[in-house]
Amino acid sequence: MQSQSDVQTSLSKPWCFCASLAWGPEAPETDLLRRFRDRILRRTTAGRGLIQGYYSTAPGLCRRLEGRRKLIRALCLGLKPALWIAQAALAIQEQKGRACQRAGSRFGSCRRFQSLLRAIWRAAGGHAQPGDGCLSWGG
Repeated sequence: MQSQSDVQTSLSKPWCFCASLAWGPEAPETDLLRRFRDRILRRTTAGRGLIQGYYSTAPGLCRRLEGRRKLIRALCLGLKPALWIAQAALAIQEQKGRACQRAGSRFGSCRRFQSLLRAIWRAAGGHAQPGDGCLSWGG
């Protein structure tokens, strides 16, 4: 377990305290949450703030839970929604990436394709539903 000062020195380390305690540091669940942190959360200011808040509280929480099997099982259950959110967000990101790659060959770049989709979105009055591929972003 890393000390509190170590946690604050770098956000680039592969720490995932709660998931490592719950499932193990090399478990697929832990890897999924790390990918969510690195590919989704780190891209926004709010996400980076969430990561910093997690790094300041998770080590102490995990020290208190260590060796308490029932509480660790409860932690596993409590982390399930985070796993579902992470899986869905990564799948959407991957879907967008594939759509933009396909479109990039037709439109010259993913950015141009996104601009085209935004224009279509505005022309349609914004009636497409969130989650309809690349139309789901707000930028």
